[in-house]
Amino acid sequence: MVAKTSSLIQRLRNSSNWAFIWAALGIFVSAYAYHVEKEFTTNKDFVATCDINSFISCTKVVETGHSTGFGFIGSVLGEESILNQKNAVYGMAMYSVFLILSRFRSPAFVRFNLYIAYSLIPATLYFLSILFRLRTLCLVCILTYFVNGALFVNTRRRKGLVDQMERSEENNNKRD
Repeated sequence: MVAKTSSLIQRLRNSSNWAFIWAALGIFVSAYAYHVEKEFTTNKDFVATCDINSFISCTKVVETGHSTGFGFIGSVLGEESILNQKNAVYGMAMYSVFLILSRFRSPAFVRFNLYIAYSLIPATLYFLSILFRLRTLCLVCILTYFVNGALFVNTRRRKGLVDQMERSEENNNKRD
């Protein structure tokens, strides 16, 4: 039984390390998106490395206004609202929380990470639908969708491992 528990702990540790890596990548991609948005808003001649042609373009998304406040917070709360931030700022914050929580293996932290991961799915679908409407391919956006999917799958796996560990501990306690 001890070998099974140590195996679960090792698998959870590995899964947590992957969550950390995916969240760090999300922070990096969001920081790059923020850089592109800032550069483009101050210099309209700026060409981002993710701007390959008229179809594959990150700055095309920035021009639309969907890159701030999820495309609707400004119209609901006002353009000057503190909550009307660049989407990349929300991304950096969310991935930072994910990164920090990935270091903890308690069921409560893993569960909270799972709630965040579940919120990523509708957000990703919403932003993907915007890309379809814009008829453009934003490589930074696609990479964040991939990171979101990886975090979702990873967190589901971590939650399963934590649940297995809890059941194993309960069974051990019943035997004692």
